[in-house]
Amino acid sequence: DRYKFVQPADKVGFQIMLHAIGGAANDVVLSVFERVAKENGARDRRFRVEHAHNVREEDLPRFGKSKIIASMQPHLFAGGAWNDSEPYRTLLDSNVVIAFGSD
Repeated sequence: DRYKFVQPADKVGFQIMLHAIGGAANDVVLSVFERVAKENGARDRRFRVEHAHNVREEDLPRFGKSKIIASMQPHLFAGGAWNDSEPYRTLLDSNVVIAFGSD
């Protein structure tokens, strides 16, 4: 259970990043981050989902609503940032902070 590691680390002020590839994995990570933020209270924590790849469409707005950063690697998964295989526009329209990297 990721929660038992994330909750105490967040409570002492660490910035936390978890990897997630696939709909189920992204849902788990988003749920843990949302639960921890609710329990530990509002602050500038900058939770980050590394890869944030193949997120289910219904989960995309959760990033913006919960102020969770989507750290994505366009060339690793899709061969470039400007294609239709990742929902960059949807994330941006949901006020999600996106970080690009090469992994």
